[in-house]
Amino acid sequence: MKKLLIPIVSLLFIISLDSCKKDSDNQSEQQQPVGDTTRVVKTIYTHSSSSSTPETTYYEYDKSGRIVALKDSADATYYFNISYSGDEAIIQQSPAEPGNFSFTARYKLNSNRLPVQRIGVEYMNEMTATYPTFQVHADTTNYEYNAAGLLVKATGNHFDTTWRTSSVASTRRPYTISYTNQDGKLMAIKITAVEYYGYTQTGGTPNKSTVNIEENYSFEYTKNYPNKVDSINAWLFVEAGVLYGDNAPTIKYAYLHDKMNHSTKRTYVESGYVSNDTDDPQTRTIEYFPSGYVSSVTFGDGTYWDKTGFFYNKQ
Repeated sequence: MKKLLIPIVSLLFIISLDSCKKDSDNQSEQQQPVGDTTRVVKTIYTHSSSSSTPETTYYEYDKSGRIVALKDSADATYYFNISYSGDEAIIQQSPAEPGNFSFTARYKLNSNRLPVQRIGVEYMNEMTATYPTFQVHADTTNYEYNAAGLLVKATGNHFDTTWRTSSVASTRRPYTISYTNQDGKLMAIKITAVEYYGYTQTGGTPNKSTVNIEENYSFEYTKNYPNKVDSINAWLFVEAGVLYGDNAPTIKYAYLHDKMNHSTKRTYVESGYVSNDTDDPQTRTIEYFPSGYVSSVTFGDGTYWDKTGFFYNKQ
């Protein structure tokens, strides 16, 4: 599935934490009031690669403090608009050039502005090309919470298809996500899925395969970074997948992890072959201005890192 631009993704992270001013009289920190006008106006993203060029993204807001646009300084034709209607919020990519994907995500929010459903669609229409192609990737996820607003379960279905004059390929993947919580922290995620793949060449015999998938995430909290959110825009961090992973809208949790471990097991039903993959642990470092606003967020896997710096309309 298509995600937002990397600088845009990282940028969304701060909107959650841009409101966490430290209380000078040692009282507990409170969530930023809706009426506070402190807003992120831009972020600058850099990567550890020597050939990487810093990328800047700008935010635009409506009078209610809701994000309505994300724009890339390097490419004026590439931006995202966000619109709102009742309990729904929609992210729409600017019209794509021929040969590129267009992307839309629709969120349904509950009374606490927690995502209860996400429907994402990405497609590319090249039917007028020399070799006509049409691709669609769609994903629907429904989230469940306990009385405290912490995640309990999510269920969803992913589907994609690629049509060409000579072939049709499709994948369907229903999945269930289980969440383990402890002391206001998300400790683990388990994803179980079945992937059904089909491929048909024109005039040929259809090929099919089935793969059982199990993914496991575990999280560590040695830094106990506070999870302070701007309640108006927090749902966007889910889509960004930086503050909150795209499988885990952990908006109501007390803390943010500083280390993530991830492994995947795949069982190929037809052959019985089993593969096990473990990713390098990913760490996250959050830095703050003296005022309490987040100044940067850095992710690393021990080899590479990416860092996003944040800038506000006031400090």
